[in-house]
Amino acid sequence: MLLTLAKYKKAELNKSPKELINCLNFIKMNTNVNDSHSEHLFGRIAAINLRLYNLTLNSEYYYDALEFYRRGSDFCISNLYCPRNYCSTLLRIHELTSDKNIIKEYFYTAVHYAKLYLHKKMNVMQCGSYEERIYYTYNTNDLKSIIECEYINYEFIMHKLNTDEDISTMQKNIIATGITRLRDDLITISKIIKPF
Repeated sequence: MLLTLAKYKKAELNKSPKELINCLNFIKMNTNVNDSHSEHLFGRIAAINLRLYNLTLNSEYYYDALEFYRRGSDFCISNLYCPRNYCSTLLRIHELTSDKNIIKEYFYTAVHYAKLYLHKKMNVMQCGSYEERIYYTYNTNDLKSIIECEYINYEFIMHKLNTDEDISTMQKNIIATGITRLRDDLITISKIIKPF
């Protein structure tokens, strides 16, 4: 998995769809994906597909990312990475369609699963690493924000993140990018469906 992660990060840095596709092929050749129960494997495949979607706007990669985040969510045991990303990726359907009924369906599916995942027992706060606890905390806030259809305490959360000296700049950037993306998607969704 470390070699895959290195290849993925290099391909992502290069913004190279070809290299990202090579990463997916490498995973498929070296792993039995269909028999896997690894949240990390499914999360990695989903992240690569989502990056491919971001670069190419090919909806096939969006739907593959969605499917692999969903599969990873079934095996989530630590920091809610796959559940958070499954729910936030559902919200991005507004990029693929303007059909309000489909957008509503995806939004309410995201809300349903966010509630479900928030009630899933995790022991990360008692025995997880500091990094896992950090991701769990931000992912929990993101899931709560999806339920509320607005980003909760955005300025406070960003300030807290930026002043945390115990996590790396790279981690801060990853988390901040995800938070900002989710906030923007929630603003867009709320305008489209006018919930509540």
